Amino acid sequence: MKTHSHWKKLICVLLFSTSLYAAPPYTQNLDADSRYWIYTAKKNDNLWELANKYSQIKYIEKIQALNQIALPKQIPPGTVIRIPLAWLNLKNVTAKVIAVEGQPSVIGINNQAMPIHLGMQISNGSQIITAMSETVLLEFDDHSKTLLKQNSHLMFENLQAYDKTGIADSRMLLKKGNVDSVVIPTLSDAGTTHQIRTPSSTMAVRGTVYRVGVPNELNSRTEVLRGKVLAQGANAQTQLLPPETGSLVAQGSAPSAPKDLLPAPDLSSILPTVKGSILSVPFKPLAKAVAYRIEIAPDKEFKSLVYEARTEQPILQSATLQGGNYAARVRGIDNEGLEGMDAVVQFALDVQLSPPFIILPSLNSTVYEPNPVFKWGEVSGAIAYHFQVARTPDFSSTFIDKQRLIPHEFRLADSLKNADYYWRVASIDQYGQEGEFCDVQKFTYQPDSALLAAETARIQAGDLVVRWKNSAKGETYRVQLAEDEKFNHLVTDLNFTRPTITLASGNYFMRVGITDKKTGETHFGHIQKIEIPADYWQTLFMLSPLLFML
Repeated sequence: MKTHSHWKKLICVLLFSTSLYAAPPYTQNLDADSRYWIYTAKKNDNLWELANKYSQIKYIEKIQALNQIALPKQIPPGTVIRIPLAWLNLKNVTAKVIAVEGQPSVIGINNQAMPIHLGMQISNGSQIITAMSETVLLEFDDHSKTLLKQNSHLMFENLQAYDKTGIADSRMLLKKGNVDSVVIPTLSDAGTTHQIRTPSSTMAVRGTVYRVGVPNELNSRTEVLRGKVLAQGANAQTQLLPPETGSLVAQGSAPSAPKDLLPAPDLSSILPTVKGSILSVPFKPLAKAVAYRIEIAPDKEFKSLVYEARTEQPILQSATLQGGNYAARVRGIDNEGLEGMDAVVQFALDVQLSPPFIILPSLNSTVYEPNPVFKWGEVSGAIAYHFQVARTPDFSSTFIDKQRLIPHEFRLADSLKNADYYWRVASIDQYGQEGEFCDVQKFTYQPDSALLAAETARIQAGDLVVRWKNSAKGETYRVQLAEDEKFNHLVTDLNFTRPTITLASGNYFMRVGITDKKTGETHFGHIQKIEIPADYWQTLFMLSPLLFML
């Protein structure tokens, strides 16, 4: 039994680890009547005490005959004793909640819903329902674990254990959503029964790390990471799935033949520390992947998920994470919907202030005044700005470099020459930490008094373009303008596919967010104050003596 205990401890330490050892050989026959619990006799053991502890007295003679024990009261230490599961004492057990994210609920057998909390015992017949960004990690009587993910519905059909043996019989119905399971192997031929049904299939496992997904009531999928899974479809048709393979089961059909899962993606481009206003780091595309599954947890054990999404782009991204330490699990999804092997990376997210919105000069514009004014949004939480103008886009040699500029606008003291220029600006918070620069803005100076007058009239009419930092391709931006900083009184709430908006004169509080295509949720960046006076150029000339002094 010492060996048995050693294996159990090892598995617990390696929960959800990609280095989990291979499971023992899989036995397809899962009938309790034909499986045995294996016990190794110790000094002073006798058959009467063993039967009374693990089984019933009435089975003594049968156990003696099955194992050919000559002297039931004098069993030699080390004797291997087989007892059929059907003869063991069976008891009802519960599943324990060992980690929870969000506010999922459990529905008891009385149909009353209650919030799930850490340490809660989930009884047989209960149902757990998770919404967006909610997860529940459950531990069973044999220390196997199942992670129920967001937007899922799991019903417990049978929670039992063979008393004092360490063998559990857990059977669940996954009505929708996704689960990850780590099932503890045992050294006996019996092993634990860990069965997950879906509306179209049944997955029976022993000593396995695997995933089950139910995208809809007509289909399910299974991906085996370690060990083996016996998938069963209609008419009891089965398919044995080896490690690193997957299968699809449509309602009324047999499981598809095992298909090799996609290999783990390459996440070497993700540095130990990621800086930016949001998490957005591209990684190398994976051959044959049509999409990717992103899962982010507070640590490498993945007991709960703080973010989960499917994305078509090879980008580790989330607009909702706060600064801190995280672990990310990324896998490719093939053209049939099977999700591949995981790549895991740990990183620290250093969240910085958003880059300011750009107002003047706008991207690729022509400037006709030799001492133009630069203007950007006033970022909430910023106490200063780092402002640069250069003759080259790499800013290897700056024409202007103001590292702690307090106003959010600046007029050049030195006149420009007829040429192309580049400018950018970054926010600085109260701790002196500088955020990322906005996208580089190119403009051209062309001296022309007539065109200067026309440009002045155009801007005085309120025709000003505000630009924000461009994100990944294909993103949808949600832009909100409000009269107040708490956004209780919205002026505009629109979606844009390009990072620009044209504004009339006025004072606005503005924020921009990226909308998740799948969930429709938007996480906004830092609020910025935008001021566009009706007579903009007259206001700037009044401010120019102060600006020249900076």
